[in-house]
Amino acid sequence: MSAGVNVIIGDNSIGKSMILHVLTGLYGEGEDARRLREGYREYCGREKIEVKSAIASSQLLQFDDQGSIRRALEGLHDGTEGSRFDDYFQEHVNIDVVKEALKRHLASCVEALETKVAYNDYMNRLGETVLPLEIHEVSDRMAVVGSLRSKPTKEVESLNNAVESVRNQVAAIGDDHRAVLSRLGKEAEIDLENATAALDHLLALVREEMTSIKLDNTKRRILQSAANDLKKRLQQAKTDEENSRDAYRDRIDAAASQIAEAVALRLGRKDRQIDPVDVDMRVGRTSFGSLEFVSELSVKKINRDYCISLLGDMFNKGPLPSIVGGVEGETNLTSEEIAAGFSVSKPSAERWASEMKGRLNSAVDSIYERGKITNEKIGLDSEPSAGLYGRIYFDLMAGDEKQGIYIVDQPEDQISQTAIRKDVIRAFSEMRQKRQVIIVTHNPQFVVNLDAENVIVLGRDKAKKITVKSGALEYECKDYSILGIVADTVEGGADVVKRRLKRYRAQDASRHSQQREDSI
Repeated sequence: MSAGVNVIIGDNSIGKSMILHVLTGLYGEGEDARRLREGYREYCGREKIEVKSAIASSQLLQFDDQGSIRRALEGLHDGTEGSRFDDYFQEHVNIDVVKEALKRHLASCVEALETKVAYNDYMNRLGETVLPLEIHEVSDRMAVVGSLRSKPTKEVESLNNAVESVRNQVAAIGDDHRAVLSRLGKEAEIDLENATAALDHLLALVREEMTSIKLDNTKRRILQSAANDLKKRLQQAKTDEENSRDAYRDRIDAAASQIAEAVALRLGRKDRQIDPVDVDMRVGRTSFGSLEFVSELSVKKINRDYCISLLGDMFNKGPLPSIVGGVEGETNLTSEEIAAGFSVSKPSAERWASEMKGRLNSAVDSIYERGKITNEKIGLDSEPSAGLYGRIYFDLMAGDEKQGIYIVDQPEDQISQTAIRKDVIRAFSEMRQKRQVIIVTHNPQFVVNLDAENVIVLGRDKAKKITVKSGALEYECKDYSILGIVADTVEGGADVVKRRLKRYRAQDASRHSQQREDSI
């Protein structure tokens, strides 16, 4: 092997890739790797091939076997963490912030729908309330009617829990990120203390309100208990006429309560635009030379269409427009109709809202950070092609200052001939200045245009035995010429060799002309 670029060419299925795997001892992992190793061992035994040299892992910078570059670059789409390019992605998407904001938005959409459905459900249960007009004699005895209802505490308890949760999270920031806060300075620590103090004050107000409600409810219960006792005593003394009159009043009270409840539900209906304008996508950008390493969400856009698509994954096509309309405006949907509209695993009518929120949260949790490598010319919002990714990859390898041998099997995969000629050959020319390079290729440009220091040709003689021929690009002996083998063996090699010879003749003629001018 030469210290520069070594190119291995030869017939198909003769064992070019095998040599790289045997030299490095790298086959991958799993059942496929085991079969590959056994297949190569069987092939070497059958062909009587013995590879005596070996490349230790400490000597190796990188071994890119067939398809590994493509897999590594596609792996960016599954997230930057743990990829081969970790070090280049310094700025990341704050994905937890985006997810929490999106979950809050979607929850508010469900709640908007829920307020209207609750009203529709109530009105369907209520139906028509008809009270006949009755005239009763006025009793000269006292009657106790009506009731004192306790004030609800659910909303205040919910607010208390929410504030306590945020208070604990803010306190955790000080514990978990103390080192960073120290670097940010005293002002950052004061801001955190002020935030904690503000939350403590809010928590105190909430708890004061809770105490007030509970005290008021206690008073109401005492009064109601006293009223009930009095009513029982009076009830014993009432006449049938009075009982009839009181029953009528009770019905009026019940009807009034139902109407009041219906009015409250109607007034409590909310509209919510599905478009999450308050959710910031956020993109992380890290520049490296002319390249931009972009960290972004696996979701291209978080907008109205995206949110509707989440609903579309959950509901059948028929009720979907009514669901969307019920979030943003009026609807006649009921709980039973919404529960029946789920496409799979239909929930009960009582659980449709919690089920809807849970499934939306699961969809949001599936969002992940993905990476891509691009530049200003391509556009930060564009998705580079596989060929461009390949060119970018070799630029990164050329810029890597770490020591070690670089081995690559078929670097031409998915890259155009023009790109190889204009960009990739240049990248490999830079690599050879830093390290030994070993290439298996079917592309003549990596042999001729790259000016490989050593070309290794695998073939078979007339007896079908494997032969190995090697030498510099211009090497010739009585048995073979490396340029001639390239022209005859590699597809398109003849044209590349002709262009090289033509260029050499022009350069040679220029040198002779310069020599004549010098002699004059």
